[in-house]
Amino acid sequence: MFHLFKIAYRNLHRNRRRSLLTILAIGSAIALLIFMGGITEGELQGALDVAIRLQTGHIQIHEESYEEGKNSLLWKDLLKNPEDIIVRAGELNQVRAATQYLWTGGILTVRDESVNVRIIGMEPESEVNAPFREALVKGDYLNEDDRDRIYIGQRLADSLDITVGQNLSLILTDANGQPVEAIFTICGLYNTGASSYDEITVFLPLSKAQSLTGTDGHASAITILLHDQNQSEQVAQAFRAPEITVKTWQEMNGFILRFVELSDAYMGVLNFIVLAVGATVIVNTLLMSVFERTREIGILMAIGMKSRQ
Repeated sequence: MFHLFKIAYRNLHRNRRRSLLTILAIGSAIALLIFMGGITEGELQGALDVAIRLQTGHIQIHEESYEEGKNSLLWKDLLKNPEDIIVRAGELNQVRAATQYLWTGGILTVRDESVNVRIIGMEPESEVNAPFREALVKGDYLNEDDRDRIYIGQRLADSLDITVGQNLSLILTDANGQPVEAIFTICGLYNTGASSYDEITVFLPLSKAQSLTGTDGHASAITILLHDQNQSEQVAQAFRAPEITVKTWQEMNGFILRFVELSDAYMGVLNFIVLAVGATVIVNTLLMSVFERTREIGILMAIGMKSRQ
C-alpha cells in the first residue's frame, strides 16, 4: 500500500502544471461556494433581522378589524386598554419586552416643501424601541413628556435641508376624520441604516400622538420581543382571543422567508453545478494520468500487481 501512495505522490510531480491547475480549479470552486453562500445568507438574515428589529417584533397584536397599511384611527380598529395586554405579556418568562404603538400617516411641511410621512407614536423608554434610541446621530432622543418635539430620520432631514432645533408643521387626520395641524421642533435625527424606513418615518411620544389624534387609551398594535424567537407560536397562543389578531414574526415576514427558501434552492443547484465541474476536472486529470502511464501500468501488472490495486 505504501508503494501505491508513493507512486501517486510522484505522479503529482510528473506534471506539476496540470496538478497545480487542478488544485486551483477545485479550490476556486469551493471558495466560490463558501463566498456566495455566506453573502446570500448574510444579506437575507440581515434583512430579516432589520424587519424584526424595526417593524414587526417577534409577535404583534392588533384588533381583528385593523387592516395593515391603512393606519386606521377609528376606535373600532384600535386596541382597547392595551396596557392590560402589556401587563400580561410581562408576566410571561419568554417575553423580553412589550410596547404599544399608534400608527398613522400625515404630511410634514417645512417652508414651501411637503412630504408624506408615516407617524409612529411610541413609548420612547421601552426596550423594544432600543434600535431607534441607538440610531441617534444628532441631537437628543425623545422623552415621554415631550409635547412639541419630534424625532425624524437623517435622510428625511437631508432631503428637506433641515436639522435639529428647526420647526416643522405636521398635518394629519384625527379619529373623527378632522384635519389637525401642529408645530414641532426637531429634537434629534436617527439613522437605522434602512434608507426606505428613515426617509418616511417620524416619531412622537405615544401620549402626544394619542392626544393629537383623539385616541387616548387606544393603540394600533402591541409589539412583543422574546428571549427566543423560536417560542413565538407558543407565546402567541397565550394571547389569541375573539376580536384580536395575533401574528408571529414568521407570518409577518413571509415574503422574506419565502425568498430565503428560494435562495436555498438556488444555492443547492449552484452547488451541484460547481461540484460537477470540479468532479469533471478531477476525472479528466485521472484519465490523463492513466493514459500517460499505460506502459508503466502494464509493466507493473506483468510483474504481479493485481487489477484491484
